[in-house]
Amino acid sequence: MNEGTTMPLARVVNALTFSRRFKVKIPAGALFYPQCGCDTAEPLLQFMQSVDEFHFVDSVQLPVLPVLNCRRDRLSRGWREEDLPVSSISSDIVSAGRSLYCKYNPFEIRAQRSAVSADAALQYDGSREIWTAAGMPPRRIHVSCHRMDELDALDAINNISVFYSPGYSIGDKEKRGIWFGPDVAPKLLDKLADGGLIIISPCAGARCDLLWRRLGKRGVRVEFPEKNRRPENFTYHNRRFRCLGECGYRLGPVFAWQVQRL
Repeated sequence: MNEGTTMPLARVVNALTFSRRFKVKIPAGALFYPQCGCDTAEPLLQFMQSVDEFHFVDSVQLPVLPVLNCRRDRLSRGWREEDLPVSSISSDIVSAGRSLYCKYNPFEIRAQRSAVSADAALQYDGSREIWTAAGMPPRRIHVSCHRMDELDALDAINNISVFYSPGYSIGDKEKRGIWFGPDVAPKLLDKLADGGLIIISPCAGARCDLLWRRLGKRGVRVEFPEKNRRPENFTYHNRRFRCLGECGYRLGPVFAWQVQRL
């Protein structure tokens, strides 16, 4: 976002019961959120009861996770008191959390290979934590943050259950649009598990590519002024895209799409 721009507040709808609210089963895999900035709390709250692996990626900065209230060492990550992240997660939601050393990191390996081939100045930085989400039984979830090129991160990840791109943390519409253009979309869809989700907000300046136009522009309120009007379902790249409904609000309504292979 541009300097001085105020980040809009996100509206979380039934955050902890996403799969139950929409009555869908989320397949095994990871939540992948490229160009996330520091927007990590909401997707964690929405999906930690259904997804056990999260990857937050940004090429500009290492994404910052919310503070866990169950940990008393809030300053142990190198933050000064006045610079601590605003968002936090209650110990009723996450009962324990710790840093996790990973000897083999495919994201770092992919970033290093890209840096060598392109002579890039961007150096990989990352962190990985394991949290215990409260529940019966408790759930173990792995939360990883990566500072690296987002397309390289797509190459490194194997199985995506949720592709998360709600919109407000990304100031460049064209950069956001690459995910749904003809060059990248087939690779993204090949990585997306059958029955996986795409979480996306509309964009009035959407590109003319079929997938981006359907996912983005068709959801703009000015085109569908009727209350609770959903974008139309469609087929693309041998997949059926079904709009489950609105699941939040950023620069516009955020829609959840389920993608099933034909």
